[in-house]
Amino acid sequence: MKNVKGERMGIRGLLTDITPIREYEEELRRLNAELEAYAHTVSHDIKSPISLAAMAYGQTEAMLASMPGIEAKERETLDHFFRIGREGLERTLNLIDNILLLAEAGARKSVAPVDVAALVKMILAEKALTIQERKVRVEVDADLGSLVASPTNVYQVFANLIGNSLKHNTGDRPVLEIRLVEGEGAKKRYLVRDNGPGIPEEVLEEVFSPFAKGIETGGTGLGLAIVKKIVEADGGEVRAYNDGGACFEFTL
Repeated sequence: MKNVKGERMGIRGLLTDITPIREYEEELRRLNAELEAYAHTVSHDIKSPISLAAMAYGQTEAMLASMPGIEAKERETLDHFFRIGREGLERTLNLIDNILLLAEAGARKSVAPVDVAALVKMILAEKALTIQERKVRVEVDADLGSLVASPTNVYQVFANLIGNSLKHNTGDRPVLEIRLVEGEGAKKRYLVRDNGPGIPEEVLEEVFSPFAKGIETGGTGLGLAIVKKIVEADGGEVRAYNDGGACFEFTL
């Protein structure tokens, strides 16, 4: 600050107390840590008895299958109920695993160079049976770039989005595309899209919410919520829209 003669008289500054912001961030970190610890405890306590029940269920099913004197119609009925029970147990275990993943998503993990094309190739190999049975044409950019990130987190993002597209693409000639939209600098923008019926408009705004309603998936309803949490935890963004099918565009 100067006087009319141009002589410096003092300094004017603006101070902002960021203590409330720091306290809020610290509280958020504490709550996230508690959530992760709680999820670990609950998942272990619940999975243990369910796993034992699944083991006993499988042994009972095997014993009944080898027992003589059961009529063909009765055996068919038993097989039907055993299949329902087995699928229910598998869905429950899968739900618990996904709740744990949601709690852990975005947590600080060790980072390393990630060859995205190689990782996507591995995911597609894991889903090869579904791709073959559905006769899905897969189109992947040869160069998907590389990232310095948590390999586990990158895997979760692509695996959930690819799995989601394979599950909901009910077209006669299904196509799955995986593209690198923008690859300059450390941050990369990707697109996973299909040529299916797309996302219902009434669900579009809530598609990344846990247990989003409106689509019968047979899954846990947590896959896209995990994607959003991982992407945003590293300062990225993800959006869903329809363009000749369901499109998921995100940055990592």
